[in-house]
Amino acid sequence: MERNQEETIVDVCQQHVYTRADEIAYTFLDDQEAAAQSVTFTQLWKRAEIIAAHLLNRGLQGQRVLLVYTSGLDFILAFIACLRAGIIAAPVSPPLDQRQQTRLLGIAENFRSTTVLTTQEWCNAWSANAKSSTDRSLTYISTNSLPSGQSAPANIFPALCAAAPAFVQYTSGSTGNPKGVMVSHRNIMHNQRLIKTAFGHDETTVFAGWLPLFHDMGLIGNVLHPLFLGIQSVLMTPMRFLSNPVSWLKLISDYRATTSGGPNFAYDYCVSKIKPESIADLDLSCWRVAFNGAEPVRAQTMQKFAARFGQLGFAASAFYPCYGLAEATLFVTGGESDRIPTVVQLDHDRFVEGTVSRVASPVSEKSVTGQQPVDRRSLSLVSCGQIWLDDGLGIVNPESGSRCGIDEVGEIWLHSASVAQGYWDNPEETEKVFKARIKGDSQVYLRTGDLGFVNADNELFVTGRLSDLIIVRGRNYYPQDIELTAVASHPSLGPTAAAVKHDSGNDKVYLFQELRANVLPTGLERTEYIHIKNCINERVWQEHELRINEIHLLTARSIPKTSSGKVRRKACLERHLKPPPIPARME
Repeated sequence: MERNQEETIVDVCQQHVYTRADEIAYTFLDDQEAAAQSVTFTQLWKRAEIIAAHLLNRGLQGQRVLLVYTSGLDFILAFIACLRAGIIAAPVSPPLDQRQQTRLLGIAENFRSTTVLTTQEWCNAWSANAKSSTDRSLTYISTNSLPSGQSAPANIFPALCAAAPAFVQYTSGSTGNPKGVMVSHRNIMHNQRLIKTAFGHDETTVFAGWLPLFHDMGLIGNVLHPLFLGIQSVLMTPMRFLSNPVSWLKLISDYRATTSGGPNFAYDYCVSKIKPESIADLDLSCWRVAFNGAEPVRAQTMQKFAARFGQLGFAASAFYPCYGLAEATLFVTGGESDRIPTVVQLDHDRFVEGTVSRVASPVSEKSVTGQQPVDRRSLSLVSCGQIWLDDGLGIVNPESGSRCGIDEVGEIWLHSASVAQGYWDNPEETEKVFKARIKGDSQVYLRTGDLGFVNADNELFVTGRLSDLIIVRGRNYYPQDIELTAVASHPSLGPTAAAVKHDSGNDKVYLFQELRANVLPTGLERTEYIHIKNCINERVWQEHELRINEIHLLTARSIPKTSSGKVRRKACLERHLKPPPIPARME
């Protein structure tokens, strides 16, 4: 089948029924170490059509529904069913606490949806626990309890328009309230071509992963891209990875996966949590693309991981740093597969003054594998590769709107057929973010809100979020660098911190630092409490020449994060500054 620009992922799925009927499309391992569940391309299509026909019979064509599932085959089937039926779906994480429940209801209100697709297990839970009138206003449909039977006649399914919205991806909200990104069928297909070209994928590729499927990296990468290629994707839940990280590496080894990845923290997590005796029989030589994205990619992380797992056949050249965002469907830039990622060392002091100045040649293969020391006073940045196909990328001065030069930091702007249609029911923000223009350029660009620069080889280096940038006395500080320094300053500190500056115009900098799980702020002696804060401030001063005005030590897992695990720095500060409620007066 010739794949042209007007084709949809639904067309691709249907074609696989004719060409790969009995081949396995997805294999899923649950949290109970039970036998894996698999579905062939034919089974996937038939089950999705049964769900789609049921939804159409309920009058939902062209309507909006929420998909609320834990990661699993039920979610994949429901998502494909919505695409088949011309129903606009918004994947949402299951509400495990009150904050997540509030988020779900907020999305339902913004999306103007009254229908939730989920499993019978979640329907039962909500039926037993739902208390608010808002909860009761939602209609829950259990897709895994629908009666099976013959597929519906093809003539009941609508024709799909490539330009129409395929689904709405609600952003994780690291810098504000979640916004619904409208992704079209054409956006999906263009992004799939980008990923295939950049990653060097073909029909021999095997995917494996644990990323949450309601998030763009898990959905576009681990679900739709294998479907686009017509290959097997072997998946497990995020909880399985977090509770036992060796299960990720075992998944890759057992199924001979060639592509797998996640955020930078996942590689750090494996290094710190996996015991040597648990990996003796693993073979990672099959792993050709270890993508790393969604948060700052660190050279030190790659060094440690390659050194630790190189004995299992993992090659440093498999690392694939990349950059993307939901507003561009997913993928934006990446390097060339099977090539050592480019790492540059910059003069730290000049960088905080806004100047990119190299202190050494780009870091060689030896440094990536941990054999070359890195100067403490320099700053290592990892390349996220270049743009692919016909896309255009600009580094722009966010104040003047002028294009920046080589090695000049500015906001990353993007022109691509992968750029989504805008934010759901938010024309003002859509105009501001999706329809920007560079001075002297008639092309329309997406403002990503991320900062970075491009070197002479057109490689992109992402430095941070524009809204999170801390500017003190004209010097630029990136919060993730301050946080990395802070968490390493004392053994009682946990892995999560939030550095943020108040927007009032003064230079006051706050740091919210979590303690380890077995350490409570109230359990610390006053002298120890002060000692820890002094250690943080001294280390931050030594490495960044920055004074933290207020340091708050918090219990573990108390810093707010997005659904994808990003620290919500502004929300953390707002929570701190919000005055306590005034108690009701006793009569």
